[in-house]
This record gives sequence, C-alpha cells and structure tokens, in this order.
Amino acid sequence: MQRLRGTVSNKLAIKMALDAIAIFFSFILALALRFEFAIPDIYLSHFMPLVPAIVLIYLVVNYAIRLYARRWKYASFDELAALVSASVLSTVIVLIVVVAIPGVRKYVPVSVVLIGGVLSLFSMAFVRLQFRLLSERQMRKGMQGGTKVLLVGAGEAGEMVVRDILRHPEHDYTPVGFIDDDPRKQNLVIQGVRVLGTSAEIAKIFNKYAFDEVF
Repeated sequence: MQRLRGTVSNKLAIKMALDAIAIFFSFILALALRFEFAIPDIYLSHFMPLVPAIVLIYLVVNYAIRLYARRWKYASFDELAALVSASVLSTVIVLIVVVAIPGVRKYVPVSVVLIGGVLSLFSMAFVRLQFRLLSERQMRKGMQGGTKVLLVGAGEAGEMVVRDILRHPEHDYTPVGFIDDDPRKQNLVIQGVRVLGTSAEIAKIFNKYAFDEVF
C-alpha cells in the first residue's frame, strides 16, 4: 500500500511539474510576443519574479478541478473540455489579481495574461496529447503478433471494440481491418484500423491478411 501511494505521488509530481514548465514558458513567450521579442529590462526584472505565482495559480486550479486524477494516456475530448475550463478560470483569477493589486498591472499587461492563458492551454494540451500518442504507439507495437482479427461493421460498436483491444494488449488480439457494406465507409481509417472492403470480399481479404478470427 505504501509503495502504491508512493507511485501515485510520483505520478502527480511529474504531471504537475510538466504543467508548471508548460505554463512558465507560455507566459515568458507571451511577454516576448507582446514586445515583439524586444522585452525592456524593466519588464524582465519585475515580471520574472511574478511568473512562479502565476504558475502556482494554474496548478492549484488544475488540482482543484481534478485534472491530475485523470490518466493522460487516455486523454480525450472530456480531458480537453476540463482543461479549457481550468485554463479559463485560472486566467480570470490572474486577471483579477493583476487588476486588484496596485502596481502589478504596470509590469504585467492584460494582453500578456490573455496570451499566456491561451498558450498555456495549448501547451498543456500538447503535453497530454504526447502521452496519448506514446501510449497508443507502445500498444500497437506490442500487438504485432497474437490472434489476427477481422471486424465486421465499422460503426460505433466496431470502434469501441478496436479501442478496447488497443487498451488491453494482454488479450493478445491484433485487428487487421474492418469490413463494412456501407460504400461511404470504404477505405476509412478508424482508430488506426482501415476498412478493407465489403462482406462479399472476405475471401480476398483473407488471402491477403490471413486473419484468425472474425468479430
């Protein structure tokens, strides 16, 4: 149990550290864009000490919305929607702080806060996407052997089956392709698996792909 808690804590720390790096450089880039990469020294000397506080606000909001309780290797539209909500809320809080505290707005332009918020959203989403892509690449790499499966029907049910196969390589199935009689679905690629033809072409598909089972 203690080892499990340690693993969870390590993963949380890694996720927060990656977000912190993404947010930090996003706001530095926002300041650079604001002054067309010719940042006055006075802004650098006053803005840089404030960036860690901005990063902290974003991390606290992300944690409160439970973004770090999600598994990044399964990042989907729900993850993106939650990330957008967290980024908007964080940006609003930073804006309120900048406007409310005397003297801060002089060295933290509102445009930098807005640009930084947008860049932070994109950079954090990019990090999560890399985890998703890396996870899927590893799963597909581990599925080179095993039972070759041809899937009948390239609709929502078929997509769910492929997604489940990809998430559970221990079942030792490798989807070789779909067949579907809908002409609009021919040659489509669904979850990385192509629609190979229609039910009338099963024999030809078998000769080429030598599948073991049909789902």
